[in-house]
Amino acid sequence: MKVLEFNLRKKYSEASGVCAVVSDDIVMELNEYGDYEERVLLLNDMVLDSDIEFVSPNFSSEVNETDIADRLFKSDDVSFDQRLGYYRSLYAGHVLEGDYRINASSGGIGTWIFKELLERDYIDGVIHVKENLDKGSPILFQYGISRSVEEIRVGSRSKYYPVEMSEVLRTVREVEGRYAIIGIPSFIMAVRLICEKDEVLKSRIKYTVGLICGHQKSSKFGEFLAWQVGIKPGNLKVMTIVRN
Repeated sequence: MKVLEFNLRKKYSEASGVCAVVSDDIVMELNEYGDYEERVLLLNDMVLDSDIEFVSPNFSSEVNETDIADRLFKSDDVSFDQRLGYYRSLYAGHVLEGDYRINASSGGIGTWIFKELLERDYIDGVIHVKENLDKGSPILFQYGISRSVEEIRVGSRSKYYPVEMSEVLRTVREVEGRYAIIGIPSFIMAVRLICEKDEVLKSRIKYTVGLICGHQKSSKFGEFLAWQVGIKPGNLKVMTIVRN
């Protein structure tokens, strides 16, 4: 893919960060609107890695969601619905155990699933959105890895804030282990696509959990809400509260 072509098309990218994992010539940056976008370090007449187009869901013309699902889940004992895709069973509910429901979003199910996977020794770490502990950074949240139930619980609840996965996926490449990851649908598809090109990531990311999502917020959304209660832009901070 030519750099100029990529620059013209990247406004339609899901901005998950997978392109930056494929190529060191791409970096992820927050733009003036508070959204992540890919910045290409090469000149416009140069060519980017051909895998970039494949791994980005909005660029890829070779594989769609149904193709991926067919490879992963198609089986005689798995049901298929044209609207829903493949499934074994469908439920609506919330967690009864402990205080998972009150300390999380969507009934606490995501947090509880990861707790169970870790305690039953199916995984070594959970890749999810956490508070950015670098207080010198203007970025409030980012993808990180939790390796204990306590860490998983602290990272619970939805964050309506822009994130990208390039740094955490590089960590998965470097640090051996079994991982589960949670993300919005376009991000999970991007993970599936890059796993088709990267055997290390494919062998280490054992579970993917998709969230129901119809939008991505910019960093300005949090500032907008905070400003309504008297916190001026630039003064917003993260406070983590876990109820017992």
